[in-house]
Amino acid sequence: LDVLRLLLPSSVVALLLAAAAPAQNVLLDEHFDGASFPPTDWVELNNGVSLGWEAGVSRAVHADWFGANDNRLVSPSLDLSTGSSFGFHLTYDQLFARYRDQNEVEISLDGGATFDRLAVIDTPFDGVGLELDLDLSAYAGQPDVLLAFRYVGDCANEWSVDRVVVDDQPPVTPPRWPALPTTFIPWEGY
Repeated sequence: LDVLRLLLPSSVVALLLAAAAPAQNVLLDEHFDGASFPPTDWVELNNGVSLGWEAGVSRAVHADWFGANDNRLVSPSLDLSTGSSFGFHLTYDQLFARYRDQNEVEISLDGGATFDRLAVIDTPFDGVGLELDLDLSAYAGQPDVLLAFRYVGDCANEWSVDRVVVDDQPPVTPPRWPALPTTFIPWEGY
């Protein structure tokens, strides 16, 4: 009986932890650390005068030191018809942000014929290891989804994409701060 009392709390904790950990289905997990660039099944569309997207140390890098550029690094096709909720998780670096023209994450549902903007990278500061999380659940049911990193600039900034993950874990919306009153009634005597 004493052994049962000792084991029961640890068993309950283990059961609760196992129930709280959802299964994760990863559709894409790219670190850009392979032997070839762009990675297998990725495509670079270079419409500029620079080298465009290049291999960095475990990252894809686009630096623009001269001339007009409008380049995309496009992911392999993703099948979002396998579930109802999906998340996009990006880790990136931003240098010379004040010179940035456009750094955007885009999506295509027609094989890359057209792209729509998902997010604009508009941080006003340089940074390393910055993160962007997007909910792709609105695209659930789509069998052929392409994601693109679009760089537009003319002697602009450096944008590095370190890690791209698409999985069935949409970002969790942080709790909202409660609406506090803008004026307060003084408490008599204070």
